Amino acid sequence: MLEAFIAKRAFTIISDKSEMITQALSTLNQTGITLLDGYGYVSGQPKKIIYCVCQAKLQVKVMDKIAQIDPNAFVVLDEVRSAYGNNLIKLL
Repeated sequence: MLEAFIAKRAFTIISDKSEMITQALSTLNQTGITLLDGYGYVSGQPKKIIYCVCQAKLQVKVMDKIAQIDPNAFVVLDEVRSAYGNNLIKLL
């Protein structure tokens, strides 16, 4: 049960290259990725929002992959205080 308390990070990523970023992040082990449908208020355009949770030790790798694919991506990084759910221990 200790795995549930390993430090985690959550990324919220908005990019016009969301498919490429999602594919790149999926190559990293121990990341959970969810795609959400969003809508740009200013642009008026539909957007895919990537929500990715990973172990804190992967934070730099995730940031590097995002920056390589889309240096203009909007990225929010949060420290996860608690997480639980289906397959969480296996995944993270």
